[in-house]
Amino acid sequence: WGLGGLSGVSAIGFGSYGAHKLDTTDPYEVKTFNTANLYHMFNSLALFPAAYSRFPILSGGLIGAGIGLFSGTLYARVMMKDHSILAGVAPTGGTCLILGWLLLAISKAPK
Repeated sequence: WGLGGLSGVSAIGFGSYGAHKLDTTDPYEVKTFNTANLYHMFNSLALFPAAYSRFPILSGGLIGAGIGLFSGTLYARVMMKDHSILAGVAPTGGTCLILGWLLLAISKAPK
């Protein structure tokens, strides 16, 4: 529960920052930040069932890494005003998210 809760809290924090303090009117940057936040929140919720899956460390680790690599990269690109920063990292994060969800889908809860 701890990792899912902390990730959810940080998603809410980033969302609040984006709504009230994000210093941009560029539609691309706003969309990028909102995409990062949406993926951050929804994937934070996936960390809760991951704890009860057959492979909790692997599925939770992949989803946690995916959140950091995907959403973290998008947040950084917007907040640092540098769209080239960490350009190849977000797809790696997305792959981690896909694999984590796939692992959840194919695993049964332990008996």
